[in-house]
Amino acid sequence: MDLISFSVSAPPSLVPLVEAAEGAFLETLRKIAPKDAGQGAPLQVALQINSPQCDLLIGLDESYTLSITSQPPSARITAETFFGMRHALETLSQLIIHDAPTRTLRIISTAHISDRPSFTYRGVLLDTSRQFYPLPFLHKLIEAMSYNKLNYFHWHISDTSSFSYESLALPNVTKEGVFEGGMVYLQEEIQELVFYGKSRGVRVLPEFDAPSHAGNGWGWGEGAGLGNLAVCINQEPWTAYCIEPPCGQLNPVNPNIYDVLGKLYQEMYSVFGTPEMFHMGGDEVMVACWNSTQEIVNWMLEHNRNLTNIDYLNLWGQFQQQAYAEFSKFTSTPPTAILWTSELVNHPNIMKNYINPSDYIIQVWENSETNTVPDLLNEGFRLITSNWDAWYMDCGVGGWVDSGSNWCSPYKEWQLMYSNKPYESLSGTWKITDPEQRKLLIGGESCLWSEEADAHSMEVRIWPRAAALAERLWSDPSTSWREADDRMQYHRQRLVDRGINADALQPLWCLYNQGKCTLPQSKRKIGAKAKPRDKSYL
Repeated sequence: MDLISFSVSAPPSLVPLVEAAEGAFLETLRKIAPKDAGQGAPLQVALQINSPQCDLLIGLDESYTLSITSQPPSARITAETFFGMRHALETLSQLIIHDAPTRTLRIISTAHISDRPSFTYRGVLLDTSRQFYPLPFLHKLIEAMSYNKLNYFHWHISDTSSFSYESLALPNVTKEGVFEGGMVYLQEEIQELVFYGKSRGVRVLPEFDAPSHAGNGWGWGEGAGLGNLAVCINQEPWTAYCIEPPCGQLNPVNPNIYDVLGKLYQEMYSVFGTPEMFHMGGDEVMVACWNSTQEIVNWMLEHNRNLTNIDYLNLWGQFQQQAYAEFSKFTSTPPTAILWTSELVNHPNIMKNYINPSDYIIQVWENSETNTVPDLLNEGFRLITSNWDAWYMDCGVGGWVDSGSNWCSPYKEWQLMYSNKPYESLSGTWKITDPEQRKLLIGGESCLWSEEADAHSMEVRIWPRAAALAERLWSDPSTSWREADDRMQYHRQRLVDRGINADALQPLWCLYNQGKCTLPQSKRKIGAKAKPRDKSYL
């Protein structure tokens, strides 16, 4: 790519990021250009960044302007922040194609684009606890996210199955938590991944789930003189103690668990880069687990508690309050924690005693028929939507604890993912019109849970469907998936040309004959199950 040159006007502190972004841009073009590509006119790219801000924060300005002229071939990018500039480079790369007859790269002759995202949070979750994903697969996920201007990699790094994060502060957690030797994410590797993501406009957001989804990795406390840090670890029959095997929940009545969590949070700050935001998990607590643990039952009775569901919800709330206090010790200003919706969050009379809207963002995973989104907005919470009936990408496969389909079937096709609007439920149950409440709805995220997905299937599960989510969250168009259909087919091919194993959406013939495959209209609803050779559109 000797025919592309850069000139940069940016704060000196951004130089390493800018150079990495330039390198990623050139590498993208190398993937579509043959090694013996012909020589054309040089392209001059001028970059201007105004702000020295180098961390991706909620509400950060990601806007940019991009101007392209042909005499001489040049592109000028102006952005307030590095992240806006990075998005502009991605747009520029999509305006450059390989011309087979001339064996050269060609660029549109004239353009002026002013662009900004509709939502500040545009994420993809990957669960690396139930399956171990080697680091190159995480790099490739981030690379593909950058091609779609998705900006948050939500890394579900711990669960009951494993704890594969290398903790130097708590080596026993890692020693007991990994599946086997080598299946661990070293701190140095994580820091490299964080920079890799940042240089591509993607923030790595870790989730250390608690108090539930915490089993393997937490059984060493008693041998270290700290008592039981977790309970119900791998307990059977699992159906009595957890949602799915293996079981495990942290022990909220053991004061040592809070000191241990504090050490973990402090270490996380140094490894992941002092984030102002951290995902604390916080869903699917099984009261039956705590209520079957004599130590916890005794504590409840000694503190004049009953053993009702409400009493255990208050215990859960106290755990969350103390865990957040540990998290807050290492920040100069009150940090922002993210929690999943749960029985605690969905119980406003209890939640208000422990969870402050100014301190928390709630990630809503319930289906779109519930009123969870408007109810939490009325309470003043900022929200990330991830409703499972549209944005869960592990759905539509066979069951793994029994026969039949898995719990969230059917498969969520790209048309459904595209049609899912953060401000309006798929079912028509609610619609957010108040401008102030819309500001609280900061974005959305699609999720790949890994009970039945791993590194070998990850890419075709995520791509190109997550590209539909990306367009929804970037531009939030008023038009339907039909207007995006041909564009989606072309973009899928772009991903493939760039080395991403994106699943096929239509026969290849349709790519070369755009507009001739998709029916102009259909009686079938989005997400409806089709019969074999369904003729319902007639």
